[in-house]
Amino acid sequence: MNEKKFRGTVSLGDAAVSDRDLQTRLTGALFGHSGSLDSTITRLVREYGEEQSFFSVLFDTLFELKLDSHEASEFYGRIAAHRRNIERSLGRGIDFRVAVLDYLLQIDRRMIDPKIVEYRSFEQKTRLATVDELTGVSNRRHFEDVLERELNRCRRYDLLCSVLFLDIDNFKSVNDTHGHQVGDDVLKAFASLVSTFLRSEDTIGRLGGEEFVVLMPQTPQEGALRLGERLLTATRSTVYRNELSVTFSGGVAEFPEHAVSLRDLLDVADRGLYYAKMTGKARICSPSDDKRGSHRFMAKHPVAYSCAKARRHPGIMRDVSLTGISFETERPPDVGESITLTIENTHGTYTIGSQVVWVQPGDRRYRAGARYTDVHDETVNKILSFASG
Repeated sequence: MNEKKFRGTVSLGDAAVSDRDLQTRLTGALFGHSGSLDSTITRLVREYGEEQSFFSVLFDTLFELKLDSHEASEFYGRIAAHRRNIERSLGRGIDFRVAVLDYLLQIDRRMIDPKIVEYRSFEQKTRLATVDELTGVSNRRHFEDVLERELNRCRRYDLLCSVLFLDIDNFKSVNDTHGHQVGDDVLKAFASLVSTFLRSEDTIGRLGGEEFVVLMPQTPQEGALRLGERLLTATRSTVYRNELSVTFSGGVAEFPEHAVSLRDLLDVADRGLYYAKMTGKARICSPSDDKRGSHRFMAKHPVAYSCAKARRHPGIMRDVSLTGISFETERPPDVGESITLTIENTHGTYTIGSQVVWVQPGDRRYRAGARYTDVHDETVNKILSFASG
């Protein structure tokens, strides 16, 4: 075992991680993902087995056994040896938890009334690893696990599925005007409302903030659009706390029509959502609705960019679209580089996260094009103001 100066802290890579953080990681790995428990434990031992607190955290997380670091490490070794003996006697493999229980019952009789994690405890840990604490729907990690499994099923059996991206409109103003507690209540009520419209085979997840996504197995994009319209009708007639009413914008994508990977499928739906925001909000858009490439406006405003290797370089905006801008500068950024754009017009000064997609040399300046990466309601309003400013 590695010697650590402070007990209760382990080092994962270059970062120090507390026992509590390690327990959170173990809980997520043990209870929040598909795959056998044995293979998960084997992987975790391989990754973290040299850490001082690992085995005590492992046994506390999985079995609710309180052991210090040295005792837990030795206990794991004895369990592994006991398991091998049983497997040789039976001529077949046994589960790790079975080996622990048998060892406590047959060998280590100092422990009275040994028990594996009770059902309620197991259920609670599973919930913590898979459910969004605020809204009660799937958290991002669990939703993506479910979506990945569904995509694999679709590939195997030549099926289709769709996703519906949802984002509550002007949610920041709800928090700013009524407070975060009211905002939380709106999120919970919205998630509950959406859930009432779903089939048993559908899954809703919260990706973060006011963003939700629904997975609909064996459903074409037309079905996802119909669900979105029904939800829009329902939200327009729903009154939330403090007499609030909210709407949402949405985007849909279908596998394999629009994308064949998880990331690409969510990205297509997100672009539809973005277009819905740009064109008035409170609507659902599909990839065929997105004609943003033709929406470009000539605009000359002072602009500057900053990146990791340079603090600030001035330039002039040439044109702006609903997805990005082009600008001229004497010192160009690199293609693929993440930059922060600072743009000035008659409405004020704004900053937007972007990524450089092309650079062209000119007579005296370079011209560069950047795609927005920081996209939400405020950004949409800023971008629209650029064209009119």
